[in-house]
Amino acid sequence: MTDNARFDPIPGDAHFEVIGIETIATYDPIADSGTVVTNAAKFLVVDGQYRADVPPARCGSVVTDVATSAQEIVGLQGMTDPVTGADLSGVSVLGMMALHKVWFDRRWNTPPDVAPEPDLPPEPPAGDE
Repeated sequence: MTDNARFDPIPGDAHFEVIGIETIATYDPIADSGTVVTNAAKFLVVDGQYRADVPPARCGSVVTDVATSAQEIVGLQGMTDPVTGADLSGVSVLGMMALHKVWFDRRWNTPPDVAPEPDLPPEPPAGDE
């Protein structure tokens, strides 16, 4: 077992593993600020297999302000994209956000995968302020 706080060994060939299961990024283009929150859950792993019969237990979150981590490099040396093989070792938090922005733009503009229009309240009639 590695010396990594995400792994909690238990007797036998088993351990608990904390995995980031949900990431929510907020961005305010007016203030040019944002937050990234990753929620975590602890999974049981036995003989190298995640156990589906033991529900994961939510166990906390990692929260960061984009301004304080924008320059942080998230890739590891030798890390590559599993689909394209592209080098990911130099990708920063801002780089991830730029990639997400391009992905969102492509998805938003490619039917039928485009998200529905948000259900916003109607605009008030002019002059009723």
